[in-house]
Amino acid sequence: MVNGSFATDTNDGGTIIVKMNQRLNFTDYMENSLMCVNQARYNAVVVNDVHKEYNPTSTFDLYLQIEDTSIP
Repeated sequence: MVNGSFATDTNDGGTIIVKMNQRLNFTDYMENSLMCVNQARYNAVVVNDVHKEYNPTSTFDLYLQIEDTSIP
């Protein structure tokens, strides 16, 4: 378990820094860490996790309601 942050670039050239507390960290063994979807949803993050092959209109992203922005 770690408290950490990650940065992602937006399409308009900006950067979003996302702070995530008490998330699972497997970076010693995996390229990426895991996010608890329920924890994200509890904190006003809309997780659009339906693959486009099942729903062509799915955005398959994270939508940050507070910032009114999405992270692909």
